[in-house]
Amino acid sequence: MADKAKKENGHTLIIEKINLPSAEALKHLAHGLRHQFDDLLMCLVADVSGKPMAAIMIGETLAKTNRYHAGNLVNEIAKEIDGKGGGQPFFATAAGSKLEGLDKAAEKARKLLV
Repeated sequence: MADKAKKENGHTLIIEKINLPSAEALKHLAHGLRHQFDDLLMCLVADVSGKPMAAIMIGETLAKTNRYHAGNLVNEIAKEIDGKGGGQPFFATAAGSKLEGLDKAAEKARKLLV
């Protein structure tokens, strides 16, 4: 997944739609990427065994600026999958019921993060 990273506006940006077997796999992937990029802005929207999920991860250096709040961002994105979420300022997840909303969730993430 690190090969999908792009530099935009001085940050490392990853916005991807993926398939994963579990919510734990989504969390593990997000945390692994955070350790690779201090300036990470990431949104993963995922089909997790037929259930739509989203995860926002903010890199350590960027999180210290308080410019982005993962919990607030994930709740905006979750609207596209008829879901809700929460978490910490640097990492948050959401689950929903509208699998067909994943593409729109990724589009919304791009608008919010770029």
